[in-house]
Amino acid sequence: EYIANISKEQLFKPSNNHLLGIYAIAEINGHEDAQKFVRQLLSSKHGSTTETKNLVKFYYANLELEWSNNFVLKLSKFLHQKNE
Repeated sequence: EYIANISKEQLFKPSNNHLLGIYAIAEINGHEDAQKFVRQLLSSKHGSTTETKNLVKFYYANLELEWSNNFVLKLSKFLHQKNE
């Protein structure tokens, strides 16, 4: 809940960490609420940035939250990448 709340409060700020917020919202409130948050991200001031578009793409490519080692490594790699 903490991560979901922080992401919602920081909606105005571009950050790859919003991906964690999307997953937290999906886990707590379901995919409909997560998709609502995604729409808010995309309609925000930074919604058209590469960073925001890439994290949305990552989420939709990995809808099923599975905390396996493979998924955590993939998520970690995404969060630490530099957007070009």
